Order: sequence, then C-alpha cells, then structure tokens
Amino acid sequence: MDNVLQRKLLAIIISLFVILATLFQYVMPTFAEETETDITDKVTIDSITSPNAEIKDSENVNDFSSFVKWGSNVDYKIDMTVNKGTPIETGDIIEIPFQAERGELFESYGLSVLDAEDGSLLGEATITKNKIRIKFTKKNNTKTAVKLSVKTTLKTVTCGLSKGFPTQAEVDAEYAAHPTGINKVKILDKNANLNVQANYFVTSSEKFYGVYPTPTIGDGPAVFKLENGKSGRTSSTNASTHWDVLGGNGTYTYTVTSPATGKTNSTKTTSSALAAFLFGNEKVFSFFSSTETSYIEDTLPADTYKNMKLSNITLVGAGLYKDGKTPLLKQSSREGKFGDCFHLVESASFKFDEVLTKKEAASGQSYEQFKASLKPGEYGIYTSPNGDIRFVASLGKVGSKNPNDIYTWGNFADKVGKETVVRRLFPLFDIKADGSVSRITVPQEKIDEIYNKIKDWPISRIVFSFDSDLVKPVMRTGAYVENTAQFIDKSMTAKNYFVVGDISLHTYKDGAAILKTDAKSGQGIEKAEFKLQEKDPAGNWIDTDSQYVKDNVTVVGNNGGKKIGDRFYTSENGILNIRGLTNNKTYRLVETKAPEGYDNSNPAISKEFVISFTDKNAPSDNKDLTLTNKKSEYKVTYKIVKNPNGEEIPSGSPAAPVDPKTYNFHSTVDVKPDLTMTGYIFVGWHTENGQKVNVKDNDSSFTMPGGNVELVGYWINNTTEVSGEKTWDDANNKDGKRPNKITVNLLSNGNKIQTKDVTADATGRWLYSFKNLPKYDNQRKEIKYTVTEETVAGYTTEINGLNIKNTHTTEKTNVSVSKKWVGKAASSAKIDLYADGVKKDSVTLNQANWWQHIFTNLDKYKNGAEIKYTVKEEAIANYKSVVSGDMTSGYTITNTNVEKLSIPVTKKWVGKAGDSATVKLLADGSVKETITLNAAGNWNHTFVNLPKYDANDGHEIVYTLDETKVNGYTTGISGTAMTGFTITNTITGKVSVPVTKKWIGKPASSAKIELYADGVKKDSITLNEENHWQHTFANLDKYKNGTEIKYTVKEEAIANYKAVVSGDMNSGYMITNTNVEKLSIPVIKKWVGKAGDSATVKLFADGKLKETAVLNAASNWKHDFSNLQKYDANDGHEITYTIKEEVISGYKTAISGDVRNGFVITNTQNVPKIPGKPNKPNTGDDSNLAFYGFVMLLTATGISILMRLRGKKNQR
Repeated sequence: MDNVLQRKLLAIIISLFVILATLFQYVMPTFAEETETDITDKVTIDSITSPNAEIKDSENVNDFSSFVKWGSNVDYKIDMTVNKGTPIETGDIIEIPFQAERGELFESYGLSVLDAEDGSLLGEATITKNKIRIKFTKKNNTKTAVKLSVKTTLKTVTCGLSKGFPTQAEVDAEYAAHPTGINKVKILDKNANLNVQANYFVTSSEKFYGVYPTPTIGDGPAVFKLENGKSGRTSSTNASTHWDVLGGNGTYTYTVTSPATGKTNSTKTTSSALAAFLFGNEKVFSFFSSTETSYIEDTLPADTYKNMKLSNITLVGAGLYKDGKTPLLKQSSREGKFGDCFHLVESASFKFDEVLTKKEAASGQSYEQFKASLKPGEYGIYTSPNGDIRFVASLGKVGSKNPNDIYTWGNFADKVGKETVVRRLFPLFDIKADGSVSRITVPQEKIDEIYNKIKDWPISRIVFSFDSDLVKPVMRTGAYVENTAQFIDKSMTAKNYFVVGDISLHTYKDGAAILKTDAKSGQGIEKAEFKLQEKDPAGNWIDTDSQYVKDNVTVVGNNGGKKIGDRFYTSENGILNIRGLTNNKTYRLVETKAPEGYDNSNPAISKEFVISFTDKNAPSDNKDLTLTNKKSEYKVTYKIVKNPNGEEIPSGSPAAPVDPKTYNFHSTVDVKPDLTMTGYIFVGWHTENGQKVNVKDNDSSFTMPGGNVELVGYWINNTTEVSGEKTWDDANNKDGKRPNKITVNLLSNGNKIQTKDVTADATGRWLYSFKNLPKYDNQRKEIKYTVTEETVAGYTTEINGLNIKNTHTTEKTNVSVSKKWVGKAASSAKIDLYADGVKKDSVTLNQANWWQHIFTNLDKYKNGAEIKYTVKEEAIANYKSVVSGDMTSGYTITNTNVEKLSIPVTKKWVGKAGDSATVKLLADGSVKETITLNAAGNWNHTFVNLPKYDANDGHEIVYTLDETKVNGYTTGISGTAMTGFTITNTITGKVSVPVTKKWIGKPASSAKIELYADGVKKDSITLNEENHWQHTFANLDKYKNGTEIKYTVKEEAIANYKAVVSGDMNSGYMITNTNVEKLSIPVIKKWVGKAGDSATVKLFADGKLKETAVLNAASNWKHDFSNLQKYDANDGHEITYTIKEEVISGYKTAISGDVRNGFVITNTQNVPKIPGKPNKPNTGDDSNLAFYGFVMLLTATGISILMRLRGKKNQR
C-alpha cells in the first residue's frame, strides 16, 4: 500500500511539474526572426525580350533595324534560371540590378512570382527605380532549381542626342546626320540596349527691356478673371495621390508695346504683385472683395483617403529691372520673327509653415465655427466626425485697404525675413548689350525700398501641394479618384486616373477568381456577397447545391475572401478566389447582396468558368477582373413643421432650404444655415420618422446614413430675461481707474451668445439685462444662462450668480534713478525723491551701490490722479547737475565736473631780456588763449577760470604752452598745468634745458635729476612739491670746440617706479614715473557641510574680469592672485579688486575680507528635504525569479515527502 501511495504521489509531483513547465513556455516570451539569404550569384539570365522594342547587346545604331520614340516606355520580359544546388528556402532573395543610362523602372510591390514551368507560387517581387528584388516565400519546397519570368517597364526612354538649333533647316540636317542614339541598359550581367530617336528642336532667342512704353489696362470684367485650378497625379504603387491646388489666381489682361517693333499686343499675368508694380495696388486689388474673406478649402472623404501630408506652397512675384521699380519686359524671336511681349513672373516654393501659420480646432467646434475663427494667414486641418479631412486657409479680405484685414507680403516677411522675400520673389536683373539678362545681388538699400513698397499688399494667389494615401490601393486601370477644392465660392475639381498592371491572382484548374471594384475609384469593394451557380444539362443556370458548397468549395489564401455557409464574400481588396469546383462543369458567381452604401439594383454576374483539368493543382486563367458597382446616391431634404408644443408654423416663416446635391454613404453633410424670423426662435434642424442622424446644432454636420434623410425644423416662442448688477470695491475710485463702461458677456450653456456695454444710471447703480432670450434649447431642455465680464484693467472680478463685483487694490509703482559722471566722480551723491513736489524719500549713491537705486512700493495715484515723481540732487561743489528721463523709464542724473583751475606762467631770460614774448595756451592741442609777457607785467601771467575737465566726455583737459619764437633766443618750457609753467629764453650761444616731473600713481617725496653734457655729468637738481616738480638748467654753453653740446637728463632710480624720459633739450625734458608696485591677493575657500568637488573664482579689476582660478582639495582650497598692478598704468588711480564665485548648485555663498587681508569664500550646503523612499518597481525579471523559486520549492517539498515515506518504511 505504501508503494502505491509513493508511486501516486510521485506521479502527481511529476504531472504538476510538467504542467508548470508547459505554462512557463507561455510566461516566458519567445522570439523568432526570419533570416534572408542572398542567392543572386546562383542566377543566370536566359533571355531578355520586349514586345514593343528591339533589344540588342550592341552599342552601334547601325546594328538596329528599328528605333524607340523619344520619351516612350519600353516593356521588358526577363527569363532566368535559379540553380541554387540546395533546396530553395523561405527567405532566399535575389536582387537583380537594372541599370539604364536614361529612364527609370515602373515601381511595383507585392507581385506574385510563379514557376515558369508548373505555375506554382514561389514568392513575391518588388520593383524599384533600379532594382528587381525577388523573395521566396514558399515553405517546405524541395526544388533546388527553378525557372522564372519577370515583366517590368522602363519609363521615359531617351538618348544623349538632344539639342536646339536656330533654324528648322539645321534641325532637319541634324536629324539626317544623326537620327538615333543608344540608351545603354544592363540587367545583371546582360546588355539590353535600345536604339532611341534623337530630339532636335528650333530654339528661340529672347530679349529683355527695362525701359519701355507704359502699359495700359482698362476697366470692367474683361480686364480681370478669377481662374482657379486643381491638378493631380497618382503614385506608381496606386496607393496614394498628389494634388496641386491653385487658389486666388486672378488673371489680368492689359496691353504692352514692343520697344523693338513699336507694335502693341494684349498680354496677361497671373501675378497680382507684378500687376501692382505696373498699375498700382489700389487698381489691381479692387477686383477682389473688400468685405468677403477669401478662403481656400479642400475636402478628402474618409471612404477614399486616410491622411493629408502638406508639402509646400508656391508664390509668385515679379522679376525687376535693376532700378527696383520696373518689371522686366520680355520678347522672343524665332528665325528672325518677333513674338508677343510679356512681363517676367518670378515664382518660388516654400515649406508650408514658412508661409501660413497652423491653427488647431478647439474642442467641440464645428467646421464652420473653426473656419470663421481663422485669421488672415492661418490654416487648419479639421477632421469631421465621420473622418473626412477638411483643409481650410484664410487669405483675409483681399480687396480691403486695411493691412489688418489681409495676409500681406509684410506678414510673410515676418516669418522668413524681408531679404528672403525680395531676393527670391522680387529679384533684380541687369540687361546685357545683347539683350539677355543676368541676375544681380540685391543691395540692402534696394531690399528696403522694394519691401517698403510691397509690405502692405495682399498675397492673393497661392499654389499649395499635398499628398494623401488612399484607404485601399486602386485595382483597376481607368478608374479615378476625384477631389474638389474651393476658393471663395468657386469649386475646382480634378481627377487622378490610374494605370494598373495585371494583378497577381493565382488560380487553380479546379477554381475561379473575381475582382469587385468601385465603378469610379477602382478600389476593391469589401464584403460583397456572392453565390455559386452552375449550368444544368439543358443550359439553364441553377444554384450549386448548398451542401456541396459547404463541404467542398474553399477560399484560396489569406486575401481570397471569406465563405460563410454557402455564401462568399470579397476580401478587403475586392478579391474572391475559390477552388474545389467539379471537373467538366461550367460555373459563374452571382452577386446576392451589395455592401452597405452600394447600389443593389443591378447585381454583378461574372463570366462563365469552364472547369476542365487533369491536374487540379495546375494554374489556370479562370479570372474575371471586370466586376464593378456604383455607390448609392441619397438626398437630403428640409421642411418646416409646427412647434412640438402645438404651436402652428409662424406666419411669414422662411421657406425650407433646397439641397440639390446627392450624397454617398458616410459622406459629410453640412447642415444648411438656420432660419431667422423676428419674434421667434428657430430651434434647429432635426430628424423625425426614425431617422438616426446626429445633428448637433444648426451650423454643424452629420454623416450620411444608407438612405435619404429628411430634416425638419421649427420655431418656439418661449423667451426669458437675464438681469444683474455690477458693484465696485475700489475705495470709491481712489486711484481713478474705474472705467466709464464695462462689457458683460451672456453665455448659454457655457457658450457666449451676446455682449452688452453697461454704464452707471442716474442713481449711480450699474444695472444690466438681456431680454427676449430663448428659454429652451433644441431638445426642449431649459437653457442655463451665466455671465462673464470682459477684463477690466486693474480690477479682479468676482461673479455671484448674475451679479458682478470688481475689486481694485491700490496700485504701486517704482522709480529708478542712476548717476552718471562727466569728469572725475565725487565720492557720493545724495538724491531726493519728490511726490508732486513734496519731498518723500532720499538715498545716497556711491560706488558700492553702483551709483543706482530704485524707490519701490510707491503709491501710483492720489485722489484719482497719477502722482508725478521727480528727483533732485543735493548740490555738490564743483559739479553741475542735469536730470533726464522720467518716472516711467527712470531718471538719470548727470554730473559734470565744473572744477576750474588757474595756470601761472613765469618768463626767465638767460642773457639780455627781450622786449616781450607772445605765449599761447593750448587745450588738448587747440589754441585757447594768447597773452604777451613783458617787463611791465614782471614777466608773469596767470591763465584763470579754466575748466579742468571736458564738458562732453569728462576727460581731464591737457593744457600746454607754446611761445612765438623770439629771434636770437632758444626757448625751453618746464612745468605742468597743475604746478605752473616756466619759459626760459636763452640768448644765442647759450642754452637752457628745462626738466619737468610727472607721476602716474602715488608720487614719491622727491626725485633727483642729473644733467649730462655729451654724456658727462654736469649738474643735478632735486625735484619736489616745493619747486613744483620742475627746473631749468640755465646759461649752459651751447658749443664746445665748435661742436654743439648734446644735453640729456637721467633720474636716479626710485623703488617701485618705472621712469621714462621724453622730449629733447630744445623743447624740454619730461620724466614720467609710473608706480609699478605689485600686490598679491590670497583667497581661501571654506565649506559648511559636505565639500564640493571644486569651485571657480573670478577676480575683477575695476569691475572687469582679469583672472579665473579653480579651487579644489588638491590645492588645499587656496589660491593667490599674484603679481597684480596696484595702480592703473593709464591714469594712476589705485585699482579696485573684487572677487565673485560661480554658482554651485545646492550651496549658498558668502564672501568676506578685502584686498589687503585677503578674501574668504564660505559655501554653506542647503539642507535637502528627505523624500519618501520609493517602492521598488515590479519587473518581469522578479516575476520569473519568483516562478523559478516556486517550482524549485515545490519539487524539493515533493522529494522531501517521498524520502520521509521511504524512511518510515525502512524503519518498519
């Protein structure tokens, strides 16, 4: 018994383990990837033929007996053998290069590839512009070699012989000499060349004019015609379309005169901008409406299209002569004969959003509401409830003279730049001597001139392009899809016709296939229902036995349709492919039910299929690809009924609209506008009699059901009134901000329907009311009315029911003041703030606050009048103060240093004194004053009341002296404007050498100057403040041994100073000493909290960045900014050094210290908030680990139980 129990338990454990292991296969994901193997090297081209062209390996035209016309298409049939040597597998691919010197392959996708010998399906082929790609998809194939045939088409075949000639005789001669040329074609390793007809033509010469008689234009309808248009093309895959829509295409007709012949001709232009250059913008745009908005619209029905991909917009301008004012006139001639004249139009394409601005529809907006919301230059793509895609763009009221009502060239320039607009659409040309033109670079002044002329002109004409994928590919040649665009009220309809190659539809000998397509679009019709019929011996058609169909007839492949019971249904692409038919019988397929939305009155019947075979699996041609069906067309009618509440139709009510259009199933129907009648409310259009159409409101749309729709409308006379009061909480209008009126909006169920201006009545109350409002909506539900208020500047709004309260908080303002110095700045300046002339506040400006301040939190109004804030400065000696600016933009107080100085001049003579001397005082090198010194004046003079600083830029004025030459004397000048000047005149034969001392930076107490004669020290002098830092070495010999002595000076070195000697012995020497004292500034970094990785410190000299250092642990968080100049080398002022630290995230920075003692930068770490610990995410890995653990635990438990049982048995 124990053995049985053990065996049972073991079996249960094993079974459970197997179940869990099986389940695990579904828990763990598995991945399979199909691999591709290229076997192109196993391919041999057997032959290349064409039904419509001669193909040869030769490149000699004489080897060909025929030629292909220029630009025609050539069909190719390529027979090949694939000899792999091993079984051909799913995923094997062949890529055959197709290289044509000129032309491209017709692209096709998903073509079936059949065995050329037995017709079996091997795979599919894809043909692109220069390659044929075959992929084998047949599984479990034992074939190692197959023969294949591929058909394709080379489009637009040409050759290299294309040239123009001035005369037809030359064209004929060239055709006689070289009628054809070779187009080299290579397919894999085989040449398949073509002999192609050459292309020669007569050329025209062109001459351009920038000066010509003024064109003339008349009036009336013959002058202007609005000619919109639309065109399109299909893709090579027949799965998408391209459309070009031309809107606002105004054609202007006018008269021009040829400068060459004097003859006039009528010409046209579609560029309104060009016409405006010729005839003025008011004339040109008066042909457009000034009150009606120009919309461009396009609808893509959802049953045909599934998207809209906007590509570009093309605009037109004018080619201009180099003067930037005159459109170029062009005239062609051919074989000596002149043609008509016309003006040169320039066009350029731009990305869609470079021209127009996209807007999205608001939630719940109907199409008409969205359309009306567009501003000039805006566009949108609106998706209707049934999926229709509706494009709409607004160009504004083109005929308006108000630029705000239109989309202008200026608006366009705001998006792309005026340079782009002018250079691409209004370029300039120069005319050469032979009458040809060359484009020239438009200079900036011409860009500005042209832009200013056109900026307010409307853009009236645009061509926009877009692509759209079809819901299904087109399956039948000759079918077309249709699309209609609209400009204002003019429709433009275009059709895209399709050319479709034979579809790859494999049928068997015991089967048959049909294709059911839309009669217009050629797209497959899905779910068309068919039954199978056969001919009886008498030749009558009878339904095939239902049970036989159920038991024996099957659908071929995934795209072959469906069978339900004894009925068949077409696939998504309209295909029905069946097999299992009885040998030696004749069958046909008969449509029993068309899909919803299609006409069922004339059921489709296929051709007869005669079934005859020895091998039912062999391929057959039992196909009928011609079955079509038209969509049903339905009507929408409108009528007026009485009020559901029992009221009769109001007398004089408008007639119901008439809709002449017909609609297909699922079309979008725009409901006609509502009707209005004084004293009644039109509720809207709705349905009755069980029609299920969802019409949201009068301006909306609905999706057409499969039948006619009758909409009914009615009025109700139920009205109500809404009233309320406006109150103010603004301290009785203390600030004077309360307006004279406010605007209240009335909302119906949240939608604004009315507005009303509200003012105070005679008693001061602000009351309002809205009367004659509908009380019920279309569903006879009571309407909820609410109010809102247009924003009142400076007030907040509170609405309680229908009452509105506005609250105003006293407004505050700020007044800024900044200080500007012209000349040497004072140490500080005290500024007083005045409110309406009464002193209110004051502040001291200095270098520490950067000479600026903002007076904040100031009352803006007092007793309803705005307070005028002004500033004044307390007088500063030697400065003139001027206040500029205002309280809104801020005040600037400019102080000009008006300090005066006096400059004494002393004249000395070495030798006999002269009678007089004329001395000129120069200010910054310009003569300011002239005086005469003589004995009567004791040879002294003082220039007085001289400005020390320049009044314009504040620089310190440099004063110098110049003496008119005194015959028989040499002149030497020493001294400065601060110390005074000494002019020494030395009699001929003697010389005097003046020397002056100048300091940049802090001066020393004295300086010893040595005089050298021909390099030998002769004399010395100590200069200091007492002798005004100047001296003249006088009565010196001029010659020695007949040679003029050269006198020079030197200064004994002074520590921390650099001396530079300038001047000469004749004009005097100037010794300039610059203080070159250096200093070092230590910086220490401290951290409060965790230290960062590094810190970047910047040193500023007089506010300008001088040096940057990075502090880190490796540098012990220290750095010395060393070898720094203490004084400025230009004007000698002591340099102010400051430091700043780059912001360190998570830290606050404090800087202490100064230049003398060094700086300490302390960074304090911010205390972070500790967030809650996040839950660890539950991942798939954890789930799998848990599963493994469970299986292992279960197994271990089972084994443990088993061992215990065995142990007990052994004990017994």
